[in-house]
This record gives sequence, C-alpha cells and structure tokens, in this order.
Amino acid sequence: MKPADFDFGNSPYEMSKARLVGRGLIQATSNGTLGLARPQDVAALLATSAVNVGATARWIDMNHARTPCVIVCTGRTAEDWVCARYLRDVLEGMDPRPADLIEGIRRGAAEHAQAYSVRSASERVDLSFDLPFCNDIDRSDFAMVAHRDDNYIAVEAVRC
Repeated sequence: MKPADFDFGNSPYEMSKARLVGRGLIQATSNGTLGLARPQDVAALLATSAVNVGATARWIDMNHARTPCVIVCTGRTAEDWVCARYLRDVLEGMDPRPADLIEGIRRGAAEHAQAYSVRSASERVDLSFDLPFCNDIDRSDFAMVAHRDDNYIAVEAVRC
C-alpha cells in the first residue's frame, strides 16, 4: 500500500506504469532499506530479487568470485527465503529450479494474503497484478549495486 505523502507504494505493477526516466528515486522499505544500511566494511553490497537474481550472481562472479559471501535475507516470508536460497545455490554452482523459486514466491503471496485477511477491506492488498512481475525470474539483466555516500546509500543498476 502506498504510504501517505508518497508517490508510489511497493507494487511492481504500479511501478511498471510509472514514468521515471530521468528522475531519481528514493526508496524506503521496512526491511530492505535497513538490510542495505547496516552492513559496514563490506567488499560489495547488492540488493536482489527474483527478477535480477541471475544478474546478481553474475556480478558477484565477475567482481568478487573469490570473496566470501554473506547473503542477508531481510524479509520474513517464503518469497524472501526462497530467493536467498536460490541465489546461494547459484553462487555455489548448483542448478536451482526456477519453478521452485516461483512456488516460494506464490507461498509468500499466500502468507501476505492470510496476514491481511484479518484487516479491514481498505487495508488489504491485492497482489494479483504484482505476482506476474514477481514471478518473472531473471527478467532484468542488471545487478543492483549499492554505494555508500555520506548519509545515504545509492543503488545503481549495473548490466551483467
């Protein structure tokens, strides 16, 4: 849901229709933003999801193949955990099944729907338009590489 005074919520469907060319974007999430802000003195800091998990693995392989890697899963639902495991498996040279990643995303959506079902209708989130975007594994060919700059973190899309 879009917070008051924000232009957008956390909907991939909504963002697909947004006109952002030439504009900066400030993102604030309940988990992901803190996940990027807390680690200190790291070789690299990246944000990933199912849509760019392959590009993230390629970026790590190209830039830090021999560097020990820590994957931080900032969410608490099935889709967060399954994406973190999928990335780990790719980095370890395994061949994870995209179908398993999609199933985890769907389980996560079901968890969200169940959690919101006790709320009033105005507070419920309809994920039906977002799921096709979330399930589009490796749709993006870029890694989201974060850089610290004074009091904020800038994330840049880097093609891989």
